[in-house]
Amino acid sequence: MAVCIADDGIAHVYGEYPQYEEYAWFVQANCGIGLPPETCVAGTPLTWHHGGLAVKACKVPGTLTGAYTFDLNDHVTTVGGEWQDWSANNGVLTAVPGVAPDCSSGIPGAGTPLWRCDITADGARLSNIPAHAKIDLLDITGRRLACTIQRSGENAVVRWNAHGAELIRVSDRGQQRAFRVVH
Repeated sequence: MAVCIADDGIAHVYGEYPQYEEYAWFVQANCGIGLPPETCVAGTPLTWHHGGLAVKACKVPGTLTGAYTFDLNDHVTTVGGEWQDWSANNGVLTAVPGVAPDCSSGIPGAGTPLWRCDITADGARLSNIPAHAKIDLLDITGRRLACTIQRSGENAVVRWNAHGAELIRVSDRGQQRAFRVVH
């Protein structure tokens, strides 16, 4: 079983499926929610549930020809892959059929704000955000990372030095939006 990434950012999964149950899993925090685990403490069972939607996983079978793929450019598009929703409640993992994540939406049911995030060479530029909105830079575990934020009206520039940043989370008056920003 192998995953080979082409120059175009498409991951081809090789194996002997369907003779053998050989899969590659592409797993990510649910960008539509953008919330860290409820309980993530050493010696304590993990709870990362958020209504059963905490984590998105794409299960891609490996074939002899590498016909099934996962697009590492958008982390959503797949050929032959199946999406699942994963969550953990008091250390018990649950996996159920799901759909591809919608990284352009905020919290389900909260209405999608028209906030925008554009990646720049040294960070990200946010636009159309309320001047008093809370902005957080998070790593994959939901831990806040140090960053500088320059605001100008309904715009902000976020800069950081740490590698591994995953999300910029913008919150305002019950609305939230998470933007994926791998740096």
